[in-house]
Amino acid sequence: MSDTLFETFCTGQNNDQTLNLLLDNLDNYVYVSCCDTGELLYANKKMRTLHGWKETPLGKLCWQVFRNSGSGPCAGCLRESGSLKEGECHTWEEYKPETGRYYKNTDSLITWTGGLKAYMQQSVDITDFKNAEYMLAQQLERQQFLSKLLLNFSSSEDLETQLSEALKILGETLKVNRAYLCQDLAEHKIYKVIYTWRTEDAPSPLEEYYSYAKGMRERQRLLDENMLTVADTSIFSEEKLTRLHLSGVKALLYVTVYVHGALWGFLGVDGCRTVRN
Repeated sequence: MSDTLFETFCTGQNNDQTLNLLLDNLDNYVYVSCCDTGELLYANKKMRTLHGWKETPLGKLCWQVFRNSGSGPCAGCLRESGSLKEGECHTWEEYKPETGRYYKNTDSLITWTGGLKAYMQQSVDITDFKNAEYMLAQQLERQQFLSKLLLNFSSSEDLETQLSEALKILGETLKVNRAYLCQDLAEHKIYKVIYTWRTEDAPSPLEEYYSYAKGMRERQRLLDENMLTVADTSIFSEEKLTRLHLSGVKALLYVTVYVHGALWGFLGVDGCRTVRN
């Protein structure tokens, strides 16, 4: 909203009610604070509903109201730094953990009731847009992944080379440190690592054979759900440590592989740098 429009509303008599009615019917979250002190002068109905205030926050400092902070103004505050000039708008995006939503904010300087120089922020919830943007990026990434796989398996290389390259494509797409294909052996008591790929900074290569003995519970989850994901391997109790911590694994994903309806083995990837979400 332009400064001129605000000034028009604020120069005549009895215009406060009209201004409040206008701002309360906007589909934006709006608040106004004093430029010099940060004292909250106004918050529209949508903003009040969002925060569920049981008492008026007017008169309190904006950073105490919105950030619940007693330590001072927010880092990078344009009002505090005085870097925002009259007639300018600054637009930026943020994620608020307290609401779990994304917002697009527009900051500007305005002339408030009584000629007071004030700072106004208008916010629009863009969470749905951000989610759609993320889903589109994921879809594009999957398409690129599948295209690379198709090209790989269309090559004239032997199957072993194709499978090794496919693991490399998978690992790089998922941004993990290791990818491998394992076969169940000895009536599903052990598994053998058939093919593997790892980054240069990954821990030492996997051993060729592993026993299920210490991980039967996790293996059963894999068989029941055809997938096992562990975002943080620290959830494994001390007595149940398998190869995970020993080989520096912080997160993992297993997917079962069936051949002609019978369990053949599983495809696995390991993240060794950080836990995943």
